Amino acid sequence: VTPEFDRWLDAERALFRARLSDLLMRLCEVCDAVGDLDGAISVAQQLLQADPLQEQVHRRLMRLYLRQKRYDTALRQFDTLRGILSQELGITPDAETNEMAAEIRRLRRAPGGDTAGKATIAAKEEAASRPSIAVLPFRGLPEGGEATLFAEGIAEEITVELAREAGLSGVARASSFMLDQADA
Repeated sequence: VTPEFDRWLDAERALFRARLSDLLMRLCEVCDAVGDLDGAISVAQQLLQADPLQEQVHRRLMRLYLRQKRYDTALRQFDTLRGILSQELGITPDAETNEMAAEIRRLRRAPGGDTAGKATIAAKEEAASRPSIAVLPFRGLPEGGEATLFAEGIAEEITVELAREAGLSGVARASSFMLDQADA
């Protein structure tokens, strides 16, 4: 086996994993859309078994549990995410996920439910359904110095321009760079 074959095989496996993840995410959305919350939960759990670092999938699970009024289960999912991100990447969940957990805690304490809180969750669900994109800094330049700053600046500019596109949700710069550092 040659190094070229190994590189090709790694790329094909990554492509297959990405396609499988995309298909499972679509299946989760379809199950959710037709009201099969248990099916959507099952598919989301499969997605997390393949890649437990998918924060958007953890958020989707939290929303699904919330729709079933399983507040404690939704908060356990948040705690699981927080532990995984801390252990694997040394980061905390993003602001959207933290706000959702706070909203779930508030709804859990509220007697009889809260229509304003449900509207807030629905608005966040709509925002989360938009495709997200992260831009990582370019590699292959000499480490440190002006070249690194230049690469980070280009990545940041691309992120800003993409965030201006309607229908796209950008991943925060700090989160993108944390992922890049984890891959290094």
